[in-house]
Amino acid sequence: MGEIIAVASGKGGVGKTSVTANVGDALAALGKKVLLVDMDMGLRNLDLVLGLESEVVYDAVDMLEGRCRSAVLPSAYKNGPDFLPASQVHGYDRISEEKVEKLYSDLCQQYDYILVDCPAGIEKGFCIAASGADSAVIITSADAVSLRDAERTIGILEGLGVGDARVVINRFRADFAERGIHMKIDSCIDILSAPLLGVVPEDDAVAESAAAGSPVCRYSPDSQAASAYRNIAARICGETVPLIQLEKNTMGLKQRIKRLFGR
Repeated sequence: MGEIIAVASGKGGVGKTSVTANVGDALAALGKKVLLVDMDMGLRNLDLVLGLESEVVYDAVDMLEGRCRSAVLPSAYKNGPDFLPASQVHGYDRISEEKVEKLYSDLCQQYDYILVDCPAGIEKGFCIAASGADSAVIITSADAVSLRDAERTIGILEGLGVGDARVVINRFRADFAERGIHMKIDSCIDILSAPLLGVVPEDDAVAESAAAGSPVCRYSPDSQAASAYRNIAARICGETVPLIQLEKNTMGLKQRIKRLFGR
């Protein structure tokens, strides 16, 4: 049985879909069998990021209502994640938590990891999409509004029985943190009181790769964002990987010399 991971955010615009696509692709590159499920009904975008928009015929609602045996599409890339698209014409009135849990249960017998791109916010659609998940990854940026919404989202997930929630701070800008425009990483974690899964820096390569319909680890493998996504995937698999140094080093001269020489 695979692990079902709800990828969630309290507000839109923090890069939840990009993180889903890129972490899923990085997991697949590690040899894992991965399925990405778009459950953002009516606002489907994951197919664009994966370069599969022209391949979609059936969707998750078609599977749930028996119009097809499977709507799962293979990756457009070698050793990439499979993809189950959301419906663009049907809403959450056509599905229920029980049906979604049954769908996930059936699918997770075929995969190591299922990443569910949940709709932003904490309304009915989010609760349906996250139902049956084993764990969650909360995507937030380092601004006060996103962090407050992320904190609320963690509470909602706990109420749904999804207690293992970890945080990804996305589109992080160290210069904003130094100037006090955004929170520093430690402050973000103190606010959310949840384990940190990773930090993804602001990187033009992410937007460029999305426009090209290609995951950033393939489009720009040497970029900082690609390194961050690979590290997040490794941590999901249980590896211990240090964070990329993004913030200004505030150690004193003596401490820097000790670290330089390994003492």
